[in-house]
Amino acid sequence: MKTAQMRRHRKRHESTPLSLALLANQRYLNRCKLHLLRKKEFLVSEITIPKIGLILGTNRPRRIGGTIAEWTQNHLTSPAFETELIDLEKVGLPFLDEPDIPAHGHYTQAHTQVWSATIQQYAGFVLLFPQYNWGYPAVLKNALDYLYAEWAHKPGGDHCLRQPRRHAGPIGDALRDQRAAHDPAGGESGIDHE
Repeated sequence: MKTAQMRRHRKRHESTPLSLALLANQRYLNRCKLHLLRKKEFLVSEITIPKIGLILGTNRPRRIGGTIAEWTQNHLTSPAFETELIDLEKVGLPFLDEPDIPAHGHYTQAHTQVWSATIQQYAGFVLLFPQYNWGYPAVLKNALDYLYAEWAHKPGGDHCLRQPRRHAGPIGDALRDQRAAHDPAGGESGIDHE
């Protein structure tokens, strides 16, 4: 890629709504650091840059999602945040088996408690998944349904949040849509790329 094209590409990605939301979050953290330095109550090392979870929402045996997730992680870089991949195939949540509704936050299963702790450490999410029959995979819906408050007020981006919003109700609404500027597979919305 030529230098001018690389600059345009970088500028386009730096001005996406997700990048702007994360930049605002970083500015807030910088103000907190200054406040803490003035108060000298905490060590500055306790303030960390925000982490963005790249949730790979497919578990098909012959999936190409891992390649797309690597591509996304390599291209979604900024000094304002760091990214980590969350592969739902490796997380291995069983179908929702909590006796109480997630909105109450009374998790009895060890895997739910681990999943909750994992999600709480991220400032936002990018959902990476194929479209199956114009929808999103069951493994992703299951992972979203396990939790409730952990998703609140965190920016989220994906290729098609309309259906998760329509079916997941408040959980889909909690993940504020910050649409990605690129489709690495080069396809159109509604096509199963996997």
